[in-house]
Formats: sequence, C-alpha cells, structure tokens
Amino acid sequence: MEEVDITISAGFSEESAEMHVSAFATIIEASAQVIADPKPMLMAYADYFTPIIKDVIADGSMTEKEAWDMAGEALSRLFVINQRLAFMVGTELSEATGGKPMPVELMDDPIYRPKDRDNMSNEEVMDELNRIMRQPGKENN
Repeated sequence: MEEVDITISAGFSEESAEMHVSAFATIIEASAQVIADPKPMLMAYADYFTPIIKDVIADGSMTEKEAWDMAGEALSRLFVINQRLAFMVGTELSEATGGKPMPVELMDDPIYRPKDRDNMSNEEVMDELNRIMRQPGKENN
C-alpha cells in the first residue's frame, strides 16, 4: 500500500486549542463506543437510517437482519474514520501546544506516524504488524 502524506493547516487561540484537544480526545473515546456497538446510534438516528433499511428490505436485496447488520457495519467504519481524523488533527494540535499525541488505546485502527514508530516497544511493533496482517481484503498477507 502506498502512503499518502497530508498537511493540516488550522489556526487556534491557546484557549481554543486546549478545548479542541479535549474535544478530539472525546471524539476518539465516543467513537470507540459506536464502533463496538453501533445499534444505539442507529436507533438514535432512526429517521435517517430506517428508510434506507426499509428500501433494501422492500426491494428484496436483503433480509431485515442483513440490512441492520450492514448499516451497523457501515456506521462502525464511518466512526473508525472519525476516530482517525480526530487523532490526526488532535495530535498535531496537541504537539503544537507542547502536549503529547492523542492516545491510541481506544482506537480501532490506530495511526502510527514514522516518528511514533521509533518509540514503540517490541510488543507494540508486533501488535502493529499483527493488525496490518489481519486487515480485510489482504488475502496475501
């Protein structure tokens, strides 16, 4: 897989930066809960999800269980992306203000930057290698 590097440019006051770093950490934590169990979020926004689910059931392409499972999986994937975005922006902002990177413990698919890998223990390196090897769609791993 090729790497794509991006640069994030944003301006924050010091007070705003602290508040945003805290918010990014909260996004990582809250996303972990949705990833682990998307059903409450599906129910909370039933007005959005239910019509889509009913459509695929009505056209016969899925059973009700398959449709809800698919919606849950799609929502989980969306929150994995949200988690990663919060990590990227939160880490850059935290480090710019003298803080540490965002924690990866609650992340479903952690991000390790090259400079972070230099500080990884042997166990963390093996965990990362195992995570990469288990990625879906990578039959030749």
